Amino acid sequence: MKAVILAAGFGSRLMPYTANIPKGMVQLGGVPLISRQVSTMRTGGISNITIIGGYRLQHLEDVGCPIIENLDFETTNMVTSLFKARELFDDSEDIIIGYGDIIYQSDVLDTLKSTGGEIVVTTDRNWMDLWKTRMSDPLDDAETFKIDDQGYIVELGQKAQSINEIHGQYIGLIKISKGSQKRLLEFYDGLDPALLFEGRPHKAMYLTTLLQLLIQSSWQLTPAWIENGWLEIDTVEDLQIFHQKLVSNTLPDLINLESAGGKGQTYDDILPGISDFISARVILVRSEIELPTSIYVDTLISGVFRDVIPLAEQLELLDRIARKIEIVGRVFECYSTTDFKPAHGAVLASSTTLEALVAVYLCIFICTQDIRYINTVVKALNGELSTNHDLDWPPELMQWADSAANRI
Repeated sequence: MKAVILAAGFGSRLMPYTANIPKGMVQLGGVPLISRQVSTMRTGGISNITIIGGYRLQHLEDVGCPIIENLDFETTNMVTSLFKARELFDDSEDIIIGYGDIIYQSDVLDTLKSTGGEIVVTTDRNWMDLWKTRMSDPLDDAETFKIDDQGYIVELGQKAQSINEIHGQYIGLIKISKGSQKRLLEFYDGLDPALLFEGRPHKAMYLTTLLQLLIQSSWQLTPAWIENGWLEIDTVEDLQIFHQKLVSNTLPDLINLESAGGKGQTYDDILPGISDFISARVILVRSEIELPTSIYVDTLISGVFRDVIPLAEQLELLDRIARKIEIVGRVFECYSTTDFKPAHGAVLASSTTLEALVAVYLCIFICTQDIRYINTVVKALNGELSTNHDLDWPPELMQWADSAANRI
């Protein structure tokens, strides 16, 4: 059995986490999404795995799979990416196709592999559990998914107007069985590239659109029924929600990460030996949380720890503080939000605040693998910030930062 993972896109809704890495390399519990998916596939006996890359493709090389490049990733979509691997569609063995921003348990893959049919579509019967976790109104994002009396899929991928139109939810994982692959290529090649497909150009067609076209041409699409056991990380909000559930140990309500490509890691797992250091320096939010024209650094720090993954606005402020660490080695307790200069009357931040700030940068690096943050940590530990203050960094922190810096 072969597998293709579609990972060429930018992932704009995951900015700033995708500023320097592809969407599939964003981490959950310290492990990139694609690495988790590849691990699950390999555990399931699939060793022939190809990744279709595009944006920041070089970062996918660490996953250890062959990569096919979609040079037109900015103007195309998943169908174009998929058929960049058309030489694999030779009917020699089944092909599993997965989106690059999903993870799933090994039993989800087992169910897909064991379900027969020309094209098999992994379908979550309990989809509402995940959608309610991610959004207040599940109908804002859920798509139609209808099954006929014979158990075949007759509609998917349309905007749902009611829950009655959703018999399950497509998770972004399908199987093209051997014997159907060359026919699928012929079908795709026979489409008129001058036409629009659900309002989109041929090269930007959605995969669900192609599946619907197959249904309308009398292909039989079979659901592989599952009940939870998977996640899609499509937005910053998704990432925040799942990290919070991971830290609070409630993620198993949706997925067992140990059966989804690796052991789920909490911050205590990721930062052995310095969790006490971090928790002891998380400063409570000041009573004057939001001054109209200024922000306290300790308010920003505590907000980051409260949210686990910082919001884009918090990252922007942290980036500006990082520049001050790197240039002048000084951090004030409060900054103007208009020009980010020290607020009137502000004094230098305390040692405790600086230690907590370094812990924040370390956590953000772990979550994003953005080297800017580990650079800030290293410069803070060894540079002017350490020289100008009486800071007693724990040896575990020094060793971890040095190790991370050496790896990059």
